[in-house]
Amino acid sequence: MLDLIEAGGSAMNGAAADAWLGYAEMICSVTAIDQIPVHMPSSKEEIKELARRLGHDGVDALLAAFEETATPRLELLDVSKN
Repeated sequence: MLDLIEAGGSAMNGAAADAWLGYAEMICSVTAIDQIPVHMPSSKEEIKELARRLGHDGVDALLAAFEETATPRLELLDVSKN
């Protein structure tokens, strides 16, 4: 997935940067796989490797977890009006 985002544009600027950073942030939130601790990635290649280790099922589980905890955008807008 990270390679696909990079292919769409530079991972250092533009719209691809936001997508890449968001995905990387989600991947870096992983602290264990199958109850085995993993180290925080410290490079782009380590982030990609961790994403590969997670596989599609792991990334899907992360997406679901992030969607559950995300504050809906409209709710944020309502709070900012007050």
